[in-house]
Amino acid sequence: MRADPKPPVRAPRTPKPLKRSVKPIGKRKKKRVTVYKTPRCVYETPTGRRTCKKPQQEIERCLSHAKLYLDQLRRPLIVKDYCEINHRDDSWVGTPFPCGGALQDNHGFPRGIVRTRWAIWNGFSGCSAVNRWAFSNKHMWNVYLVRVWGSEYASRANLSVSGSKPVYESVLASLRGDPIQSIRDNLADAVEGRSFNPQGVKITNTTFSASLMRKSS
Repeated sequence: MRADPKPPVRAPRTPKPLKRSVKPIGKRKKKRVTVYKTPRCVYETPTGRRTCKKPQQEIERCLSHAKLYLDQLRRPLIVKDYCEINHRDDSWVGTPFPCGGALQDNHGFPRGIVRTRWAIWNGFSGCSAVNRWAFSNKHMWNVYLVRVWGSEYASRANLSVSGSKPVYESVLASLRGDPIQSIRDNLADAVEGRSFNPQGVKITNTTFSASLMRKSS
């Protein structure tokens, strides 16, 4: 016989009754809808949701989403189905290297310079490999730009440094392919002393009148 016999089995405890509140159940609160005094950014995600709550600044969007929207409009105008930057043979300004990665909208002058960010002449259809190379070799990339642009490099470099800031409505009309609105906006820019012209259209009274006649006909 064991010295410490097994204790008897305890009877199961009776569960205590739940404490119920005597307070009446109130109505559920409705979700509060925020009403803003000024219109908000109209940016939508690919699924159609509006997630930005910042106030409108440019083209019915906040500043960051306005830049993103113009970048999306500009990309199909620049990117082709091949890499147009010939960095694969000995004529390249540096050590040749093969293409790699997806095709991108490569900027001549850096993308962070807003004055020339959406200019059509400032874009190249190139692979991501040459885009990374240009970021790491800025001096040699400028040598390539001088070779490609020739005598126009100096004026374009001056525009990127001391040019006027772009008018977002004018850039939007130009990228959408609205020549009348683009010429009208660029003519107003010329009158007010602004020099931004994303498409490089020569603004004259004859050009403006001829464009209006073509539009009316």
